[in-house]
This record gives sequence, structure tokens and C-alpha cells, in this order.
Amino acid sequence: ILSGSAQARTRVGSDFSLLPEIADAGFQFPDGTERVHWMLRRYRNNPTFGLVENKLLRSSLFDALGIPHAKTIYGGLSNTVLGKWNKFNATAMRTAIGDRRRFVVKSATDGGRKNVFVVDVEHTGQSQTDVVNAAVRKARRVVEPQLPMWSTWGQRYEHVGIIVEEVFSRPSPNAAYGEGGSLEDLRDDQGQVSLELTVHATLDGTGARRLGGGIVGSIGSRRTASPRAHVDFCNPGRVQCMRPSPSWEESCPLIEELLARLRPRLEDIAFKLSDALAADWLRLDVFFSEDGRLEVNEVTYPSHLTQKMKPIYAGLDKDCSMQGLAAAYRNCSQALEMVDSAPILDSVLSSIGVHTDTFLSAPLFFHEELMQHAPDAVYDNSFWSVRRSKADAVAADEEQDRRRRLDK
Repeated sequence: ILSGSAQARTRVGSDFSLLPEIADAGFQFPDGTERVHWMLRRYRNNPTFGLVENKLLRSSLFDALGIPHAKTIYGGLSNTVLGKWNKFNATAMRTAIGDRRRFVVKSATDGGRKNVFVVDVEHTGQSQTDVVNAAVRKARRVVEPQLPMWSTWGQRYEHVGIIVEEVFSRPSPNAAYGEGGSLEDLRDDQGQVSLELTVHATLDGTGARRLGGGIVGSIGSRRTASPRAHVDFCNPGRVQCMRPSPSWEESCPLIEELLARLRPRLEDIAFKLSDALAADWLRLDVFFSEDGRLEVNEVTYPSHLTQKMKPIYAGLDKDCSMQGLAAAYRNCSQALEMVDSAPILDSVLSSIGVHTDTFLSAPLFFHEELMQHAPDAVYDNSFWSVRRSKADAVAADEEQDRRRRLDK
């Protein structure tokens, strides 16, 4: 499912390509709001993103590409069977969890930490049976919600499901409650510095796939506004912390060292995923630790990350992640090959044992009456959602305009 190294130009699939909009904008990316509107229109309507944003299908893709990720303990879908993932079964979930004391239960399609249930039996004071039953109840609420159902993100090809995974590390009390940036704050219960990296996989002016800007934070912080360090992969020769807050100054040298050591593996992961999907832009969330462990936790599209970075240090959004992508499109005749995403998606789905017809026709949210708000791309700098009141107001205005035209 990879394109092959002999390819002269980097392929970009039609589900991703921003060429029409960026050409109209003079091959410059506008402010974050408009850029995310462009991406959300693709995200909500194009089938590739039903795969990209589904943690179960993505787990299968990771296995096919040899990408390290958390071990999946159990997975189940709401209303269909896709590859090795069957319909949700509470008994099968209980059996798969067994006597595990630590695990995480997640919605297969939600993001932004919605419907995430981190379980550590030792910290609950409850029996294993009670904790597992509570996890199953939470899973049921995700896969068996009351009708009418609604897509949180408005993705037309969303296959609702649940995934249970092993936990990367157990944070120390300092990591959970501390200021978030000192070395002691970042150590897990085994004494290892364990961190989460969020970074863009994008293109440069030659069309080459590359890493852009990113953010590093502690894993499992319970602070609502956990401090983070901002890192820059733009220079091929180094990874650099960018204007760290005082609480992170002590940790930045170690972060730079660890990421420089892991960079070849991160670049390999970014290349494999982007190439397999013919993507021009992805955001990777990666767990990594001082002892060299590395797991991809999430892949998503689009991302408000560049907007979060702008106020913290000038230039990265313009000069790294976004500027490289804009340059690739400016030079698209030499650097990029625009291709149809349909056969690429068909090949990827086939590699993980999923029939394309089932994938395209079985989503719960495929029907127009459930998706009427999906085209309304909303951006609020920190989280995307379908704002029904705003969408209804827009729809009412459009209906009035339509009636006026008919009257005329």
C-alpha cells in the first residue's frame, strides 16, 4: 500500500488536496480559521477520513505498516463488521479485559478526550468486577446510544465503536498534579521521563514528506491547563525547544535529546502513514519515554495546533508547518502528483480485510437527515463541534433565499 521510493513526485489524494482553495488564495495559507474550514470540508465529506479517524481501523493499518502503537485489548463496532472488528459484545469485552488492572476505554471515533475512560483498579478502591462492569457500561453508552444519534464531528463515514487499549505508562503523583514541566513532574511510576508529542506530518517545497512543529506535554496530567513545551523539527539537523515557559526550561535539553534520538523513527512513521493515505497533512500524537519506547496514540486531520503555537513564538506556523505545505502547492507541477483517492482507499481497506462497499454504505451517520449540519465547519481555536443553533440559522437563511428566488 506504499507508493514506492522511485516515484518522482509525491502523490496527494483528492480527499486531501487543498489545491483549488490555495490557488485561489495566491498559494498562501490564510489565518487558521479559514484554513481549518477548508480542511473540515474535506474531513466531514470524504471517505478517507472515516478510516483515518477510526481507532479500530487505524490499529489495523498500523499493524499492516509496522507502526508501533498501544496493544488493543478489545474492539467492537456499533452496527457492522469491518475486517477483524466485530459488533460490540459486552461479554467479549469483559473476557478480553480479564484480570488486567490498568487499561483505557475510548470511543473509536471521538476526539478531544471525549469518551475516554482511564482505568487503574488499584486507585479506585473497588473490586475488579465492579470496575470492569463500569467500563462496560461506559462502552455501551458509546456504541448503543439512544436515537436519534448524532455525529460529534460530522464525519459522513463514521463507524461508531469502542476500543480498549493497554496504558503506555502510569504517571507519578507529580506528573498528575505538579506544574508539569520539571523532570520530576514528567517521570512515571518507574522513574522514566514519559511524554506525549503532538506533531504535524506535512510537506516541504520539493514535495518531500517531513515533520513540522509540535508540542510536548506530560502524559496523564489532571491539570485542566497543563503547561507544555513547544518543539520545532524544521531544521533537519536538530530538534529545538521554542521559548519554553519557566517550568519547562530544566526539561528542554532532555526533550531535545530524546526527540533527536527518536527522530528517524518518527519520520519513518510519518512517511509511511502519509504515503499510504496520499496525505499532504496529518497530525500525529505519540507517546515516548526516556528508555526509547515509542507508541503512536492518535492520528488526526485537521489540526488547530499551529494556531495554538502562534502566540507562543512567532514564525513556526508561517515558517515551518504551513509555509512548507504552501511551498509544495506553489511548486505542485514539479513536486506533487494529484491522484484519485478512491483506489488508494480501496487498496488500504483491502490490506486490512475491509470491503470497501461495506465501509462506504454502513456508517450510522450516512443519511442526509443525520448529516444536515455537517458541512458547517466551525472553528473556535481549541475544539471543533457542530453548532446546531448556528447551523440551523444558516439553513433558515438559505431557505429564505431559496424561497425569494422561487418567488422571483
